[in-house]
Amino acid sequence: MRLRKFGRHWRRLAQTLSRAKHGMSSIFLAANLAGPKLDGASAQKWLLAHGHLLKDVDRDSFRDLLQVVQLLECQRATLEREIIFANRDPRFVEDVKLLKTVPGIDEIIACIIAAEVGPFDRFPNADALEVWAGLTPDNQESAGRTLSGHITKAGSPTLRWALGIAGLNLCHSDAQPEAIRQRLCAKRTNPVANTAMSRRLLRILYAMMRDRKPYAVGEPRDRTRAANAARARKRKEMAIA
Repeated sequence: MRLRKFGRHWRRLAQTLSRAKHGMSSIFLAANLAGPKLDGASAQKWLLAHGHLLKDVDRDSFRDLLQVVQLLECQRATLEREIIFANRDPRFVEDVKLLKTVPGIDEIIACIIAAEVGPFDRFPNADALEVWAGLTPDNQESAGRTLSGHITKAGSPTLRWALGIAGLNLCHSDAQPEAIRQRLCAKRTNPVANTAMSRRLLRILYAMMRDRKPYAVGEPRDRTRAANAARARKRKEMAIA
């Protein structure tokens, strides 16, 4: 329970930090500035050296958001140490070590998944775990027809948040999951595809924990080529427009 509360607090801090950084990014976008990397140290250096490029109101807003980012980074550093220390409990060591074999799952995300799910063997199969996590569609029947709705979200939102991050990180590292995600994106929207990858990752984790086998890493993804292709598509769209 203590580790679970740590993980949920980590999620709240991460979401608040993301909103603060999004606000900083919006200020740069409105001012048509590239801006620095949005962490406390880099943003502080930029503000001291180039803050005059912003209008007075924007500069004050940016300074306020920067203080929020710096405070949250300090709190997250303290919380990270507490999570790692709590993770040394013998009940979690082996499970976290196995979860970390998946590319993109670090110690924090592994701790959150292990704490939220608990013993994986308490679920008879992966389907039961999916239902418990709230990642299955809420099917509705009407006039003899079955309509697939949104996911039920019946389980822990912190678990779904951690699986979403881990699923995207895995797609960034492994070419095979990314190919599956791209096929889903072509048929459905990106959020639907990302949710499907979270559900797929949860099934993989269940099989890993059941068989006590590490993740079989596939062909690494060439992110440079993918980024270049995305930039080329964007330039082509702008030229057509």
